[in-house]
Amino acid sequence: MAVYAAMIDRMDQNIGRVLADLRSHGELDNTLVIFLSDNGACAEWDPNGFDGSSGPHNILHTGDDLKKLGGPESYVSYGSGWANACNTPWRLYKHYDYEGGITAPCIVRWPAAVKHPGGLNSTPSDIIDFMPTILEVSGASYPEDFQNHPILPMEGRSLLPILKDEPATNRPIFFEHEGNRAVRDGEWKLVALDNEPWELYDFDQDRSELHNRAGQHPEIVARLAEEWDLWATRCFVRRSNSPVSTNSAALTVPNPQVANKALTISCDTTPEAANGVILAQGGRQDGYALWLHDGKLLFTVRVNGTPSSIEATNIPTGHIAITARLNRDTSMELEVDGESVAKGKAPGLIPVQPKDALNIGEDDRTPVGHYASPNPLRGKVENVRVIAE
Repeated sequence: MAVYAAMIDRMDQNIGRVLADLRSHGELDNTLVIFLSDNGACAEWDPNGFDGSSGPHNILHTGDDLKKLGGPESYVSYGSGWANACNTPWRLYKHYDYEGGITAPCIVRWPAAVKHPGGLNSTPSDIIDFMPTILEVSGASYPEDFQNHPILPMEGRSLLPILKDEPATNRPIFFEHEGNRAVRDGEWKLVALDNEPWELYDFDQDRSELHNRAGQHPEIVARLAEEWDLWATRCFVRRSNSPVSTNSAALTVPNPQVANKALTISCDTTPEAANGVILAQGGRQDGYALWLHDGKLLFTVRVNGTPSSIEATNIPTGHIAITARLNRDTSMELEVDGESVAKGKAPGLIPVQPKDALNIGEDDRTPVGHYASPNPLRGKVENVRVIAE
């Protein structure tokens, strides 16, 4: 927790530097500032937390070992005990859609719009509201397509009426993370763990989510569950095997949920150089990548920081169809144009959902394989499909 406190102190100091610079240039009052955390406290994975990888790699640091915490070689979580303290009185933690997982304070500063500086507004809002807010403030318009691909319409709404203390009409807000799901609509919240039945809570009386009212109000459960299903379909929440294609050098797309799942990754590519990343999801902790090195095609799976690769040395020039598999028994396979070209073994399934998004045409954050990011590919990548099951 001392490391966490030090991180907050550093953030506080450097946010102060940004604001001081804006003030010194006479720009502070003309700047919309939005600050929030991304989720509730994280309990990974027991009272000891972890250090090294985001998983059951739990260490109770003692003695001189404590001096390493927060240093460049540590990657530490404060564990379920401190997470419980930080989330009080909310239920559960990050990963879940109870209030302990999704509730975060949001601080907004903009004198031009905020009617009651220092005031508190409890109107339920969501990060999806930032885009329409910024568009309204800036006068910009929302695009209909990007790189010849249609863009989904916005789901959020502008926060300006809330900042101006104007009445805001009610609307449902939907959530999903790793199969856990919820919808908030006025005083009602419908929430469930992955593969568990829906629970219903009355937030006018019970925001700590202690008294499940689903049995008393089946009609509300049915209505909100149907709305959640429609949203999940509309926003592709349930689709982890959808194809994505691009003719551009690089594209970042939504993350398929790959933790502890067998994977089948396929795509078509027409490379114009001997090196580059075809696609990659994850980074130096966990993930997978298809990439070229000196004309060889490699499939790399990284688990808890350990990479395993299989490679095909004689691949055709021009257009090729690639299929890579990480099977349930952790075996790896690589096919080119329908023919098996390499087999091997991974250290395991990918244990946690990678933080780095699925990239096509480069790996723009930390590398999965033995290459220097972003390692862009010259050429075309199409018909990307990731099936996780």
